Amino acid sequence: MEVWLVRSGDTVLAELHDVTVDMPWFTARLRPRLGFEAVRPLFVDELRLLSAEPFDDAAWESTYERVAEAVVDFLLHIDGEEALRAARDPGPRGGCGRSANLGRRVRGGAAARRAA
Repeated sequence: MEVWLVRSGDTVLAELHDVTVDMPWFTARLRPRLGFEAVRPLFVDELRLLSAEPFDDAAWESTYERVAEAVVDFLLHIDGEEALRAARDPGPRGGCGRSANLGRRVRGGAAARRAA
């Protein structure tokens, strides 16, 4: 079983287990470690903005910059105990669709974002 680590610097904040592939996305179960709760609000806010209608590109970009500075430099959405990571840069709503909730793919894409 492959396990991916979500890090902040040298600190492991979470593990991603049971990774499955639905290109360009990887889905996984999130297993938070000590310290993850400090960054969870960033992911909650990011997912709220990602799901908003109408989509506010500037607000999402600003929020995701905070996520990337704190934790990752690839596209990662976290919803409760589910994680969705881009294999490469599909844009915030995904090159093959939007993810208002991690189990659903959507219609239409958006401008490219951070590289995976």
